[in-house]
Amino acid sequence: VDIAVCTIEKANGLVNKLFTERKLDMIGVVVVDELHMITDPGRGYLLELLLSKLRYETLLADRQKDGAGHLFEGPVAAASDMFGPAPAADTADGTTGGANALLLDDCGNIEGSHIRNAHAIQLVGMSATLKNVEKISSWLGTALYITNFRPVPLMEYVKTGSRICDVHSMEPVRELTRKLREDPDQLLEMCLEVVELKHSVLIFCSSKDGCQRAAEKVAKCLPVYWADQDITMKAKRRELLEELAQSGVAVDRTLARTIPRGVTFHHSGLTTEEREVVEDAYREGTINILTATSTLAAGVNLPARRVIFRTAKIGAENLDITRYKQMCGRAGRAGQGDYGESIVMTTKDDLGRVTRLVQAKLPELSSCLQQGKHGLHQILLEGFAGDVVRSVQDIEMFIRSTLLHTIEEDDYTVVHKTACDAIQFLREHEFIFYNRHDKCFVPSPLGRAVFASSLSPTDSLVVYKDLQLSLLHFSTASELQLIYLATPIYHNINTKWQTMLRLYNRLGEEDIGAANFLGVNEGFMYANYNGVGKKADANKVRIYQ
Repeated sequence: VDIAVCTIEKANGLVNKLFTERKLDMIGVVVVDELHMITDPGRGYLLELLLSKLRYETLLADRQKDGAGHLFEGPVAAASDMFGPAPAADTADGTTGGANALLLDDCGNIEGSHIRNAHAIQLVGMSATLKNVEKISSWLGTALYITNFRPVPLMEYVKTGSRICDVHSMEPVRELTRKLREDPDQLLEMCLEVVELKHSVLIFCSSKDGCQRAAEKVAKCLPVYWADQDITMKAKRRELLEELAQSGVAVDRTLARTIPRGVTFHHSGLTTEEREVVEDAYREGTINILTATSTLAAGVNLPARRVIFRTAKIGAENLDITRYKQMCGRAGRAGQGDYGESIVMTTKDDLGRVTRLVQAKLPELSSCLQQGKHGLHQILLEGFAGDVVRSVQDIEMFIRSTLLHTIEEDDYTVVHKTACDAIQFLREHEFIFYNRHDKCFVPSPLGRAVFASSLSPTDSLVVYKDLQLSLLHFSTASELQLIYLATPIYHNINTKWQTMLRLYNRLGEEDIGAANFLGVNEGFMYANYNGVGKKADANKVRIYQ
């Protein structure tokens, strides 16, 4: 394989495997598109973790090339200064452990430092919506190229009532005139203005259901006001439906109704084959109007003359400025006219919030490894389990390769405290031990298992606890416990207690027993249903999934 195209999660797993197998020299260049994802509260942490490991490898390689061997020059802090007092006892194999074990006083000695041949990796990052790019460039050690050139201008607007307002002044620039009973919010009118000029429209909706409803609404109204007289286009759309029918699954009923009118939807509910067919048809112009969720803005290059936000929300969450800029940036691409337009639809009651959104500045860059966010727990565990770092000196070098250190370089005490807390957490939960003989950290079997799973240390403790409970009592008479164990722990869902109580009351005796063992009993159910219980334990609520 010469080129691997990966998601952030897969890329991190691949790099971990190459670190473990000492094959990181197989990688020459890592290109990160959409680098602004590093600010994402969900996936940004993993991207920062991945780039920190690659940066550490490159810095170490540069030092070795210069003959220095180590990144950190000067005295290494004694472990008692960094991470607390020495543990009371050692295990037979020379490691110190136990729930309250801390580091040794003398483990600042460089004997345990990780000696291996490092490999320099070129890093390339690209983004259109990233602030503090100088900090990112300094962290990654890259040259910085900035351009404000945009080949096709982008006009941004907000629609409230029938008025289209400029986002900067919020002054009306024009008013929509078609008032149709079938189109009370004038979505159809905004689409017709563009498709009548043979251009495309992209409509962002807050949910998958919203995508399908919007597509059906527009498609249903279009025949009345926009006659399909192009026989060639009709034939292409029939061929499109035939191609979907040959994909191996029945054609979605909404697709069957909307495609003949040049309208369709795009979200994760479609199969991979269906999404690819829809994307190609949109690029070719067979589809003029596409409704989609926000994921399309991040993952697929589908430009449009006009982007319409059905609402300034993603699911139940308010849209933020970074995602707004990414989504509206789909308009105004080459080949889609002399200019692009973005229109956010809103109500009078929500106009204030939407105004603040579209006029906001991009957020200041911050590290996801900060205390109070994710901390350094996972990056240090991956360093130990992946055989990247071992000694206190290695830890110092590793931490100095993070974005957290670049941002907080004027106040290293912040980074120091974050590292202290992370090391203590990993020791207390026995993810790692300290080896007295070799004066280095070694991962425990649990630590290696967590590393291989790509779970975070905090998530892995939940899974580990569930597995330990299952060893004490595992019901073969019910599938509920097995399904519970296989349910991902990192998906947040809105629990509908009425539905959950109804499902609970339908369970058989064996399933009731399994649910009770997991802590979900009748008292728990009724307390939450009536709103008098304490905040529900997220792990217990997993049974609802």
